[in-house]
Amino acid sequence: MKLTIFTLFLSFSAIAQNCSFIKTTIDKFDGTITMRSPIDNPCLFIKHIRNGDTTLIFRPTASGSTLNTNIKGVIILFKDGTKIERPNEIINVNSATGTGWEYSAYMHLTKEEEAQFLISPMTDYRLYIYDATVTNYAGKIYQKILNCIKDK
Repeated sequence: MKLTIFTLFLSFSAIAQNCSFIKTTIDKFDGTITMRSPIDNPCLFIKHIRNGDTTLIFRPTASGSTLNTNIKGVIILFKDGTKIERPNEIINVNSATGTGWEYSAYMHLTKEEEAQFLISPMTDYRLYIYDATVTNYAGKIYQKILNCIKDK
């Protein structure tokens, strides 16, 4: 199954230059700071800061027409030929808007993985058997998003 990602808007590119699109919230009970990129994109970056510890999460999503549960495995490809492989990464499934299913993973990125996203644009990813292609333009936007979140 293949999904091509074209859903980033031209105006989003202009916003990405000043990072104003990053939403920041502070939990009133424990003080956790959460920063996230816009949730209407197929890939999302989330940064949590709690008690001085920072966690960076990458959440890719892909669509599929068949229901699969208890599945694992994420592969991310980059323009420079490198890849991140997480064969044991748990894949979540929810019903999609309309028909079909939406698959996602919440990957806690290592410093090395974070660096890889910044070095070379992402081109494709696979969640279990569900593939998604990221356009060159979108890959560069995701790099800008990550730069905004990591520097905030």
